[in-house]
Amino acid sequence: MARSNYITISLKLQELSVLNVRDIGEKIEIEVIRKWDYTVCPFCGRTTSRIHQRSTPLRRVEDLPIQGRKAILIVRKRRFICSACGKVFTELLDSIKPRARRTTRYEQYLYKRGTNVAFKEMSFREGIAYTTYRRLWYRVAKREIENHERPSVRKMGIDEFSRAKGHMYDTVVTDLERHRVVEVLKGRGKEPLKGYLENQEIKPSVFVVDMHKPYASAIEEACPDADIVIDRFHVIRKVNEALDRIRKTLQRAYKKRGGGKRFVYRIRWLLLKGRERLSEDEKERLDYVLNRAPLLSRAYDLKEMFRDLYRVCENYKDGRGCIECWCDMCDTVNVSPFKDVSRMVREWIHPISLYFEHRVTNGYTEGVNNKIKVDKRMAYGYLSTDR
Repeated sequence: MARSNYITISLKLQELSVLNVRDIGEKIEIEVIRKWDYTVCPFCGRTTSRIHQRSTPLRRVEDLPIQGRKAILIVRKRRFICSACGKVFTELLDSIKPRARRTTRYEQYLYKRGTNVAFKEMSFREGIAYTTYRRLWYRVAKREIENHERPSVRKMGIDEFSRAKGHMYDTVVTDLERHRVVEVLKGRGKEPLKGYLENQEIKPSVFVVDMHKPYASAIEEACPDADIVIDRFHVIRKVNEALDRIRKTLQRAYKKRGGGKRFVYRIRWLLLKGRERLSEDEKERLDYVLNRAPLLSRAYDLKEMFRDLYRVCENYKDGRGCIECWCDMCDTVNVSPFKDVSRMVREWIHPISLYFEHRVTNGYTEGVNNKIKVDKRMAYGYLSTDR
């Protein structure tokens, strides 16, 4: 704290002592120096108190505003000579990075203010060039990401999302217990995910993924002791797609015969919607359709039966047994789409059945993907995905 021209200043920067204060209209200049006459050598790490040069060029560094006026720190820095290694160096400050024009706390202030305000508006408010403010914001954001604490993840969700047209995908990794995005990886292949998992000190014990084989291969190689759970939404979607293929086949068949049986049209959502969520009128119409289309009725029963498995089965053993029985029923029914689904389910039956042991889904990760789609639409026109 120092007094000059009846102005008292307290910077609340513990490493700096205020030497002088000058009131210059719309700004305040504060002359400061590092409190201690010793420092640590950046070359050998030893402490030294030998001052080599006291007068070095003054540095002008902008700090947090004081009472609505700009605060400029006039920093006096000394050069020390190390008693151990003999190297000469300029003392370093924790609150001001080397060659920085603003204090670290002022950069942090600008970063937080710019999170919810347009860069152009913030640069106008603070009297900073737009390009300078943009570079500052992204620099601090990068530093925040690097310093962000990343606790170990016990249950990890993995899914891909479309980054651009032309089958360009990235992978999003989430913490399903804390509901946080952990990482975004370039591409959706095996190697990026495998490399990321191998660098984790504490490996997750449960992974929730879809039926994308590169993900499963990467997890098996990087975390061989972990359980892989296939998200139930993706499995049920495959069953729904099989039912919808049968509906389309019936519509085409009736159309070739003259299109007289109109009851098979406009029923897609009645078939795919869970029966427990249908209204009485919808149930009545659906029953009318199923009574007149036996093949569609059998396929619909298989779909509802598979959905019921996720609600009824209580453990891995019961779940796997019921799924195997369901696959046997699909094989006995002369419906090729459900035979394809049965083949797929048998291939992934172990990770599908692990749902009944862990009771975890990838719902949060799917929600993150939807938010990414919204952000992509809002960021239309940006040249770089990094920004």
